Amino acid sequence: MNINLLILSLFAILGGIFLLFKPLSISTAQNDKEIPLLEMRDFTLYEFDTNKLVDFSTGKKALKFADRHELYDFSYNDNANGKIVSINAHKGIDKDNTITLEKDVRYMTSEGVEFKTQKAFYDRKKEFARCDTPYVATMQQNVVYGDTLYYDLKHDKLRSTNVRATYHLNGQKR
Repeated sequence: MNINLLILSLFAILGGIFLLFKPLSISTAQNDKEIPLLEMRDFTLYEFDTNKLVDFSTGKKALKFADRHELYDFSYNDNANGKIVSINAHKGIDKDNTITLEKDVRYMTSEGVEFKTQKAFYDRKKEFARCDTPYVATMQQNVVYGDTLYYDLKHDKLRSTNVRATYHLNGQKR
């Protein structure tokens, strides 16, 4: 067989394959799931200054994304001002100087104040906390129920709707 004939028939076969068969269109699949920059599971974080423990956090899962932090089944305990404050929630999202707490939100102080709700919102820049779901606040035997709550930390002002309270003065229920 002549080499020219072999090369010519090889080009004819390859040309036929090229013209008759469509090439595979391999598309790069877009993955819509966002990948965290950092992920921690079953964590405990401590922050110390030169004199004492300032705060500590525990939780089941923490994710750091480029624009936010997400915490799951966590507890945050602050001792910066000498008064212990504890915040627990099923989920917390810290984004753009705002913190959103969801499901089984619980806020407790060393003075015995306890606040429970299902969703709360805190704006660090404007220094206010808001709760648009029903809540229960207790201090010793005193109980306050309400539908919404707005707390201005700058001016120490509190607003609430549909407030119902049971309080005790000198051992007497009012």
